[in-house]
Amino acid sequence: MKLPVAAHSEDPLRIIVPLYEGRRGHPSLFPRTVIGEIFSGVDLREILRKDPDRVKYVAVADEGVILDMDTAEDYQRIYEKHRHQGTDR
Repeated sequence: MKLPVAAHSEDPLRIIVPLYEGRRGHPSLFPRTVIGEIFSGVDLREILRKDPDRVKYVAVADEGVILDMDTAEDYQRIYEKHRHQGTDR
């Protein structure tokens, strides 16, 4: 699997969106040519939908790209799922 940054280096004019098990994730990488659109007040999803040919999806092995931590409940769910990782030394 390729890292999104590597995909951006190879194809710098496309919007790079990470995918984990077929689900779109974040962060997306936007080329400089899209910066004006981003600051015009348009929703980022609309920018992606506007011209699908300029979007490149890159499969990644890290579930973190699809995890949201917007609420205390989100944090607690992620914490419980991952709290024992790295503690078996």
